[in-house]
Amino acid sequence: MKNNIKVIIFDLGGVIVSAKVEKIPNIMSIYMGIEYSRFDEFMGRYKSDLTKGKISLIDVYSKIIKQSGLKNLDAEDVVDKHLKIFRKIIEDLNEEVLSLVKKLREDYLVVCLVNAESDVVPLVKKRGIYDYFEHAYISTELKMEKPNKEIYSTVLNDLNCRAEEAIFIDDKEDNVNSARRVGINSILYKNFRRLKKDLKILGLSI
Repeated sequence: MKNNIKVIIFDLGGVIVSAKVEKIPNIMSIYMGIEYSRFDEFMGRYKSDLTKGKISLIDVYSKIIKQSGLKNLDAEDVVDKHLKIFRKIIEDLNEEVLSLVKKLREDYLVVCLVNAESDVVPLVKKRGIYDYFEHAYISTELKMEKPNKEIYSTVLNDLNCRAEEAIFIDDKEDNVNSARRVGINSILYKNFRRLKKDLKILGLSI
């Protein structure tokens, strides 16, 4: 192992799962007939509780429908639409990054750390995405979320790993900056080629 690195922590959305997952709110706002800015405002109210597993998508969409007076919509149908879109997106994974994960596991402990709604976790499990990793740390199970520094410390403690012995990879700058403040070597994911370069800079032989 190089440079004392023991653990590599991957995000999924935008790194292994297509960044199209970030487009779901836009698609859903159109489907529901709500202006995106208003839909985004609604989601902003509930996103933290949703990501921490305190509420589910049915709770959120029921609230949005009620508060918007959308009597023609059924919350269960809206959730089904959301999950159908999600299923389609996770059909196409970044095979280059997955191959890298497999190679890295030969020398390092490789895990993932994700923010996810409780509704989509079973779909990701069924797709087998978490199986690429030694362990999956999921916000709804931990009851905390990125970029809260607490979640990074929790993962490090569970792995019995010091911050300087870990590398964190995420496509969101807020998450990366927060991990850096904990002391973790962190990479803002742009593309596969850049990721390999950044890992080599940190001393990994890949």
